[in-house]
Amino acid sequence: APSVASSTGSSGLGGWGGVAMGVSSALGSILGTVSQVSAIKAQSDATIRQIEAEADSYVFETSIVQQQRREARRELGDVMTDIGLQAVEAEAEVRARNAMRGVSGGSVQQASTEVAMKANLANADAIRQYENTDITLLRRNLASRVDFENRITSLASGIQSPSSAFMSTLSGSVSGFGSGLQMYQ
Repeated sequence: APSVASSTGSSGLGGWGGVAMGVSSALGSILGTVSQVSAIKAQSDATIRQIEAEADSYVFETSIVQQQRREARRELGDVMTDIGLQAVEAEAEVRARNAMRGVSGGSVQQASTEVAMKANLANADAIRQYENTDITLLRRNLASRVDFENRITSLASGIQSPSSAFMSTLSGSVSGFGSGLQMYQ
């Protein structure tokens, strides 16, 4: 009879030992998860810094393109002003030459019209060149934006959530603890 009592007592201690091992295992797993969460947070922080650097780079590139567009508009204005001044000088020269010859009327008007037409064609050409430059710059800006969005999406997709990693490991630890507890009951 004494051997039965000692085997029952021993079985009870074995159950508590299993519970203690389950608790120890769960605590170890939780501590491992805390370390994993810290690593994920550090990696996420590094990714966020990379995203911020990409954003700074994109803003800088966009500002350069905007500056180039402003410069192209200013150059267009300068070219059109120069064309206008040359047209005024040419028309004044035509009128002065015709006045010295004593010519007036239709031929003077025709010469003035030709000067104005040449000035208008030169302005149209300058505007066309400006528009081509502006379109090229806008396309460059759009390509930069698409590239930036793709890089950000790629970086953001790699960010892990520390809370989801913690909950996943905690859930596995509790499940393992429950399985261990059932084995010793």
